[in-house]
Amino acid sequence: AEHNKNTSRKVRPGKVESPWEALGLDIHGPFPETSHSNTHVLLVTDYFTKWVEAAPLQKKDPLSVAKALATIFYRFGASKNIYASQTWDFCEEVSRHLCEDR
Repeated sequence: AEHNKNTSRKVRPGKVESPWEALGLDIHGPFPETSHSNTHVLLVTDYFTKWVEAAPLQKKDPLSVAKALATIFYRFGASKNIYASQTWDFCEEVSRHLCEDR
C-alpha cells in the first residue's frame, strides 16, 4: 500500500486575478553544455497570462536559481506568490540568497 502512494507534489494557485501575482518555477535539464557552460534552464511561468520567461543556468543550485530570478524580478518586479516543485530546503535557500544584501 505504501509503495503505491503518490509522493509527487503538484501545488497550483487558486484563482489568480492579475499578472505576476502567482508564478510557477521549473528547472529543466541537463542539456548539452552551451558555449557559456549552461546546462539547465529555469522556466518562470506567470499563471495569469501564461507568459514564460526562460533563464539559462550553469548549475542547478540555489545560488544560480536566485541570481536568475533576481534578473527576472529586476525586469518585471517580484511576485506575490511563487510555486515550485523543488524541495522545501532548496526553495528556502533560494529565498535566503534573494534576500541577502548585494
